[in-house]
Amino acid sequence: MNQQVLTQLLIIGVMIGAFWFLLIRPQQQQRQRHEQMVQALTPGVRVLTIGGVYGVVTRVMDEDMTIEIAEGVEIDMIRNAVAKVVSDDEIVRSAAAEEYEDHSGHDDPIVADESEQDEKSPE
Repeated sequence: MNQQVLTQLLIIGVMIGAFWFLLIRPQQQQRQRHEQMVQALTPGVRVLTIGGVYGVVTRVMDEDMTIEIAEGVEIDMIRNAVAKVVSDDEIVRSAAAEEYEDHSGHDDPIVADESEQDEKSPE
C-alpha cells in the first residue's frame, strides 16, 4: 500500500513539473522579455501597439509615452501597450498585405455566393 502511494505522488510530481516547464515557465520568460523591451524604449524607435497602430516613439516618461502615428498626429499611451518594436521592412510587408486584401476582388464580404443573392432578389 505504501509503495502505491509513493508511486502516485511521484507521478503527480512529474506532471506538475511538466506543466511548469511547458506552460508556466515560457509565459514568465515571455513576460520578462516584454518588460525588458518596454524598459528599453527610446525616442525614435518604431513600434507596433497592441491595438495594431504603428508609430514612432517621440517621448518616454515613467509609465507613459507619446508616439507619432502620422505627421503631426501624436497619441499618449502607457508603455505596456507596445506589442513589439518593428523595423521598416515589417511595415512595408504589412502595407503590401493590406493592399493585397483591399484588391482581392471581394466587394461584398457578406454575400458569399452570387447565386444565393439571385434567389433572394425579386425580378
